[in-house]
Amino acid sequence: MEDRPWKHQEWFGTRDDLYAVGAVIAAWNLCEQALQEIVRRTLKLEWETSERIFQLLGNQSRTDLLRLEGKRLLSEEEFNHVSIFSRYYSICGENRNLIAHASINRNAIQGGVSLSKISSKDRLSRNEFSVSQAEMIEVADAIYDLGQFGFFTAHAIWAGPTRMLFVGETAMPMPLPDIFPQPRKLTPRPEAQNSEPRQRRSSRVKSE
Repeated sequence: MEDRPWKHQEWFGTRDDLYAVGAVIAAWNLCEQALQEIVRRTLKLEWETSERIFQLLGNQSRTDLLRLEGKRLLSEEEFNHVSIFSRYYSICGENRNLIAHASINRNAIQGGVSLSKISSKDRLSRNEFSVSQAEMIEVADAIYDLGQFGFFTAHAIWAGPTRMLFVGETAMPMPLPDIFPQPRKLTPRPEAQNSEPRQRRSSRVKSE
């Protein structure tokens, strides 16, 4: 299938801008799966049970459950990894939400995209920000790295104190992963005052 640009792309950003937004969302889905796998291995649950728990709980409740039960069930080293995952997960979740839950427009003056979100302090006003393509890719990379860290942590917990998993008769070493630096919390720039908001035109209206 031919790789064609989206016909409405110009209203939201460049092709690379939209690629960066999609990378953040795709990486976050992987990270959520890693969290579920850690919960499953920590609590020793069947897949169906862990799936039901995830459907019933929000992200904050999931990590709260993991920290509470992990302290009781895991070794000190395992719990340290789970605590780090939970802390990084909160930062990555805020970064993802800032991008994925905002109205996105192309920012021709500052580059990247403009984000518009309802203010948490005043629900009748909106905050306007600008985020660069490089910043969005940095966020996506950090989320992906955290997802990998989470999966390796879950597998190490599954392997137990020996840190060995058996696939048939083959023993596979499964050590706890190396701890990587804490992701940076995204602090988008205020929207430039001299940028004029673009009005989106309905796709049903044909240009003259």
